[in-house]
Order: sequence, then structure tokens, then C-alpha cells
Amino acid sequence: MEAIPKKKLAKYSLTALRFILPIVILFIIFRQINFIEFKSNISETNIWLVIAGIAYCPVVILIGSIRWQTVVEECLGKKVSTPFMLRHYWIGLTLGFFAPASLGWDAYKIAAAGKRYGNYLKNIAAIIVEKIMALLSVSFLIVIFYPFVKKYIINDHEFIDHLIHVTSYILSISVVGILFLALLMRHQLTLWLDEKLHGFIKKIYIKIYNISGFSGKSTNIHISLSELFRPLTSPVSLMKIFMLSLAIQIVSAVGNQILFRAVGYPLPIMVNFFLLPIFFFIFIMPISFGSIGIREGAYILLYGLFGVPKETALLVSLLNLGGIILNQCIGALLMMTCYRAEENIASENIYNKN
Repeated sequence: MEAIPKKKLAKYSLTALRFILPIVILFIIFRQINFIEFKSNISETNIWLVIAGIAYCPVVILIGSIRWQTVVEECLGKKVSTPFMLRHYWIGLTLGFFAPASLGWDAYKIAAAGKRYGNYLKNIAAIIVEKIMALLSVSFLIVIFYPFVKKYIINDHEFIDHLIHVTSYILSISVVGILFLALLMRHQLTLWLDEKLHGFIKKIYIKIYNISGFSGKSTNIHISLSELFRPLTSPVSLMKIFMLSLAIQIVSAVGNQILFRAVGYPLPIMVNFFLLPIFFFIFIMPISFGSIGIREGAYILLYGLFGVPKETALLVSLLNLGGIILNQCIGALLMMTCYRAEENIASENIYNKN
């Protein structure tokens, strides 16, 4: 029997772990839940507030697609179609659900925008800029809202203090890094860096085009750092993307607040403004597919620091899952629509040829 190579074995083991870990976490969670209390919470839930709370999920996707469009336009230096970006942002969400840390979602966005508008490398840069600005916005919210929620913490105060210190460092490094990059792009040193990195960038560019099947387009290219990361060097673009990133977190927090009201728990809204950005850090870790199990465990752990019962936190987490499924269904419908449209176009082309 042929032995499995170490790399493949490690890959298979990691994939298996991502499937097994959510099951183990959910098993541990449900063993600790008081099902009588959980059932009572369900029966007392306000269904209309649940619908209102879940309705925020498509709004978040809409804002996210606008942010993606804004970043891509800045990176490419031209206008792109709003319906196209919204449609493929949603389809990418659906296709990338079972990929850890939204990696599949990002890969699809790069492929879709690159195929339509060209320049895969700049589309990769757009995704990097999105991640940087998301990191900056969530760090900013955590640091800003901590003084307002500190009085509500009743458990494990040291954990939150440690988290705030780490987040403050991340925020400081992000701000300093962006400022340094902005100054660097205005200095002659950029020309020297472009020259040194040109070979490296060209290799990446050729590899991307070879994978995508357009290798012939990659012979003569010269893309500078200032071109790749243009959104980070323009104050207007930077502020616009930052505000959209903030809007995503704020709308998510308001939606979560409505769900807590739906289950009858009077949680201060400042707590949601503080915790939702923390969930961003947790969910970007490539631990499980679709953050299943991780989401439920994180809700119980973090809301528990503010005195929220396990049963209530779990119920709100599951209601949020309903909102995520709603977005998956919308993405699936858009994907089916696109597929049928492409089939019709292909049929028309065959008919015209005949």
C-alpha cells in the first residue's frame, strides 16, 4: 500500500479537523445548556423582532459590496458595474461558505472581477486593502467602546483587559503602517522599491494569468506599489472605505441588538457595538467551515462576560445563523440566475452560428 505524502496527510488532517471541531464544540455546548430554559426562551421570542433582526443581514452584504466596488474602482482606476459587483459579492458569499475564514469568498471575488475587468493582481490588492481597512475599523470600534462597556463586565475582567491591549497595538500598527505607506508613495524611495520588487511582482502576475488561462497577456507589465495600493494613499478614498467598514460593523451590532430584544434580554447596545468587532477577529481564523460551532461558542463565552445566560446567547447565535442562511439563499438564487443567463447567451450564439 502506497504511503500518503506528509503534505497531503497534513492537508487531509486539517480538513478533517475543521469538520470534527465544530461537532465537538457543539456537543460540549449542548451538554451545558439547560434545555428547559432554552425551550422557554424560544417560546417567549418575539417573531416580528426576529424578522426585523434577521433583515439586517442583506443590508450588511449590500454595504460590503459597495465597499468592494469602491476599493476595486480605486485600484483599477476606472468605474465598475454596481449590479455586477453586488451579484458576485453575494454569489461569492454562498460559494465560500464552506471555506474557512472566507478564503473561498475572496478567491471568487478576485476571479469574478479579474475575468470581467482584467488585472488579477490589482484585484488581489483590492482584497488586501479590504482586509486592512476591516482590521482597522474593528480595532477602532473595540478601543473606542471599551470605556462605555467596562462597567457591564462581571466575569474575567483580565481577559478583556488583555484583549484591549492587543487590539490597541493592532490599531496603532495599522495607523502607523498606513501613514508610512502614504508617505512612502510620495517619496523617491518608491521608485527604488518598485525597481527591486518588479521581478517579484511580475512572477506573481504571470502565475496568476497562467492559472486563469490568460498567460499571453502577462508579457509586458510594470505595476508600481502606488498603483496597487492606491486606496491607502488617498485620504478621500481611505476615509470612504473606512466609513463603509465601520457601517458594516454598526449595522451588524444594531441587528444583534434587535435579536436580543426579540428574546427578551435587555442588553445595553454598547455591548453589541463592542463585541461584534471582536467576533470579526474570531471568525477570520481558519478554524471551521462557515464558523459553525465557533460562532455558538464565541457567543456564549463573550456575552457570558457581561452576564448573559448561556441559553440566551446560544439562541441569539442560532437566530443569527438564520440570517446567514437567508444570505446564502439569496446568493444561490443569484447564482442560478447567472447560470441560466449564461446558458441562454451560449444557446443564442450557437443558434446564430447555425
